[in-house]
Amino acid sequence: MRRAEAIKHNNRVNVYVRVRAFREDETSGPMGQLAVNMDDSAVEVTVPKKGRFTFGFDGCFWSNDRACPSGKAPASQEDVFDEVGRPLVENALAGYNAAVMAYGQTGSGKTFTSFGPPGSIGTSQEGLIPRVCNMIFARAANSAQKGVTYTVSASMLEVYLEDVFDLLNHRKQLSVRNDFTSNTFSVVGQKTVSVKSYKDVLVVLNKAEPLRTFAATNIHDHSSRAHTLFMLEVQTHFDAPELAPRCAKILLADLAGCERIRLAGTEEGLAFEQARNINLSLLALGSCIEAVATRGRNNSRSIPEFRNSTLTKLLKDYIGGNSISTMMVTISPGEHDANLSVQTLRFADRAKQITTHARVNTVDPEQARQDGCDLGEQWRDEYLRKKEALYAEYQLKGTIEKLLARIADLEAKLRECADDELALHLTTEIEGLQKALTEADYQMGLQRQVLYGEFLMLEDELRDMNTKMQEMKDEHEEAMEGVLGEEAGRFEDMKRGYEARLRALRDESDAALGASADEIAALRRLVVELQERLAAKETECADVLDRLAALQAKYDADTSAGERARGELEDQLRSMRALLLEQEGASLELRKQIEERDAQLATVETHLEETHTQATTLTEQLTAATRAAADHKEELERELQALQSVVEELRTDLTSTEETLQETSAKLADTEEMLQETSAKLADTEETLQETSAKLAETEETLQETSAKLADTEETLQETSAKLADTEETLQETTAKLADTEETLSLEVISVKEQLRAAQVLSEQQCVYLDHVMAYVDASYRVTLDGLTELQWMALEDVVMQTGYVVRRVSQAAHDEVERMKEMCNIADDKYKMTAERFDILRRILGKIDQDVKEASVEI
Repeated sequence: MRRAEAIKHNNRVNVYVRVRAFREDETSGPMGQLAVNMDDSAVEVTVPKKGRFTFGFDGCFWSNDRACPSGKAPASQEDVFDEVGRPLVENALAGYNAAVMAYGQTGSGKTFTSFGPPGSIGTSQEGLIPRVCNMIFARAANSAQKGVTYTVSASMLEVYLEDVFDLLNHRKQLSVRNDFTSNTFSVVGQKTVSVKSYKDVLVVLNKAEPLRTFAATNIHDHSSRAHTLFMLEVQTHFDAPELAPRCAKILLADLAGCERIRLAGTEEGLAFEQARNINLSLLALGSCIEAVATRGRNNSRSIPEFRNSTLTKLLKDYIGGNSISTMMVTISPGEHDANLSVQTLRFADRAKQITTHARVNTVDPEQARQDGCDLGEQWRDEYLRKKEALYAEYQLKGTIEKLLARIADLEAKLRECADDELALHLTTEIEGLQKALTEADYQMGLQRQVLYGEFLMLEDELRDMNTKMQEMKDEHEEAMEGVLGEEAGRFEDMKRGYEARLRALRDESDAALGASADEIAALRRLVVELQERLAAKETECADVLDRLAALQAKYDADTSAGERARGELEDQLRSMRALLLEQEGASLELRKQIEERDAQLATVETHLEETHTQATTLTEQLTAATRAAADHKEELERELQALQSVVEELRTDLTSTEETLQETSAKLADTEEMLQETSAKLADTEETLQETSAKLAETEETLQETSAKLADTEETLQETSAKLADTEETLQETTAKLADTEETLSLEVISVKEQLRAAQVLSEQQCVYLDHVMAYVDASYRVTLDGLTELQWMALEDVVMQTGYVVRRVSQAAHDEVERMKEMCNIADDKYKMTAERFDILRRILGKIDQDVKEASVEI
C-alpha cells in the first residue's frame, strides 16, 4: 500500500527495466558476452568501441541466468508483480485509471513479462496480466463482507497493420472514432465481456491467445507482429449512500518490439509490411512522448500529434493524461544488442519525464441519468431528422414524377404543334420544368445523404470495385479465349482428320461390300471401334484442354512472380545507379582532396624554400660573424698574439660549416625534385580514378542494357501462349544473358576493387615516402645545427617542426582517404551481393517457367 501511495504521488510515468536471460543460440561466441550491469535503480550498458552508458530508473529486475556483476539478486515473475502489478491494482481499486506498457526491442521478453511463456496461463510462470486479474478478484472476495462490491468487465484489442481487431469477437475489424468535443479517441463496437472470477479471465485469455499474430524471424521464433491491448473496467459500489460509486480503467499493453529489418530477416512481403508498421507506430509513440515531456517543461510547445498512428490514438489518455502509468522496459543482455538496448533506455528515460494528472473517477448518479437523457435526446433528434428527410424524399419523388409526366406531355404537344408562338411558349415552359426537376433531384440527393450517407459512400466504393473486377475478368477471359481458341482449332483439325479417315474407310467398305458379308461385318466393327477411339480422343482432348487451362493459370502466377522479381531488380538497378552517383560524388570529393593535398605539398615546398632562405640568412650571418671575428682578430693581434692559432681553427670550422650548408642546399634541391615526382604520382592517381569513373559509367550502361534485355524477355514471355516451343529457346537465351550480365558485373566490381587497392598501395607508398623525406630533412638539419648558435638552432628547429606538422597532415589525409575508399569498396561489394541474390531468384523463376513450358509441350 505504501508503494502504491508513492507511485501515485510521483505525478509522472514510472519506469522499470528488466533484462532477460540468454537464448540457446546466444550462449557461445561474441553474442554470449554480457554487456549489462544494474543495481536497484540504475542500469549500465557497455557498448563495444563506444564506452559505457548509465541510466537511472524507478526499479530494475535482473532475470538473467548468469550472476549480476554488481551482485543484484535475480528477479522472478512474482517479484515483478510485487513491484509493478500490486501497486497498479491498489490504485485501480481506489478509483484511479492505471496502465502498464511493455516496451523494448523484438525478442527482449515483453510478451514473457506481460503474459508469460506460451501455455503458462494459470501456472507459476504466468505473467503480469493474469496475476493482476487474480489479485483483483481476490480483493473483491475480501471486500464483499465490508459492504464494497466490484464489477469487472474485460476487452482485448490488437493493433495490426494500423487496423484494430477485436480478439474477443473472432478478430472483427473495428474503427477508431474521434470525439471532437472532448478531443478523445474511442473504438467503435468493441466487445466487452463481464468476468466474475479469475477462471472467467483465464477463459477469455485462452480464447484470445490463438487469435494473436505471431511469426518467426531471425531474432525470435515466436515474435509478436502486432500491439496487444488488454483492458479491464472496474466499477466499485458502496453500501453507504454517502459514498459515490467509482469507475477505473486498467490498461495492460504488450507492445510489439522495434526491430532492424535486415537483422530480423523481414525484408520482403508481409513480414516487411508488419515490421514497417510496427516501427512507424513506435516512432509515432516516441514522438508523442517527446512532445508531452517537452510540453511539461515548456507550456509554449505545440500539442503532440496523436493522430499520426492508431497506437497513439488508443494510448492518448495514458500518456500524460488521467492515469497512473507505468512503463516496463525490457532489454537484451548481450553485446550484440548493446546499441539497441541503449536506444531503448533512452526512450524510457524520455518517458520518465512525462507528467501525469491522475484523479479518482467517481460516478454521479444524477449526472449519469442526465447523460442518459442527453443521449436519448440526441437519438430522438437523429430520429426526427431522418424522419423529416424520409418524408421530404417521399414528397420529392411525387414531385419528380409529376414533373416528368408534365414534361412528357409538353414535349408531345411540341412535336405536334405547328404554331411558332405556341411552340416558343411550350419550350419556355419545358425549360422551367427541367430546372425545377434539377432542383428537386438535387434536394433528393441532400435528403438521401442525410438518410443513407455512409451507405451511398459504400455503394460508390462497391461499384468501383465491381467495375475493376469486371475489367480484370474481361481481360482474363480474352486471354483464355485466345488460348482455348488455338487449342479448339487444333482439336477441329484432329476431328476433321478422323472424319476424313472415317469417310475413306466407309468408301472402302462400300467398294468391298459385294465381295464378302464377313468383310462388311468386320468393317462395321472397325467403324464402331474407330468411333469409340474418336470419343476417347475427344475425351483426351478435353482433358488436355483442362490441363492446359491449369497450366495457363500456373503460367499467369509464374508470370506475376517474374514481374515482381523484375520490379525488385529494377529497384536494385535504381539503387545501383544511386550508388554510382555516390561513387561519382566520392570521386569528385577525392579530386578535391587531391587538390587540397597538392596545395598542402605546395605549402611544404614553400616552407622548404623559407627554410632554404633562412639557411642562406644564417650563412650570411655566419659570414658577418667571420668578418667581425677577423676585425676583432686584427684589433687583438697586438694584445693577444697567442690566439692566432685559435682564430685559424675557427676559420677552418667556418669553412666546414659553409660546405655543410652547401650540401644541405643540394639535399633540399633533391627533396624538391622528389616532391615534384610525388605530385606526378598523384596526377597518375587522379587519372586512375577518372578511368575508374569511366568503367563505373560503362557498368551503368551494362545495367541499362540488362534492363532492356529483361524487358525483351518479358515480351517474349507474353508470346509464349502462342508459340510454346520458341519460348523455351528464348528463356534459355535470357538465362544466358543474365549469366553474362552477372559475370560482367562481377568482373567490373573486381576491377574496381583492384583499382581501389592499387590506389591504397600508392597512397601508402606516398605516406612512407613523405615520412622518409621528413626524417631525411630532420637529419640534415641536425647536422647543420651542430655549428650554429643556440638562438639560430631554436629558429631553425621551429621551421623544421612546422614542416613536419604539414607533412604529417598530408600523410594523415592520405590515410583517411584510403580508409574511406575501403568503406566505399565494402558498400559496393554488399550491393553486388544483393544484386547477385536477385539474379539467382529470377534465374530460379525462369527455370521453373522453362520446366512448365517443357511439361506443357510434352503433354500437348
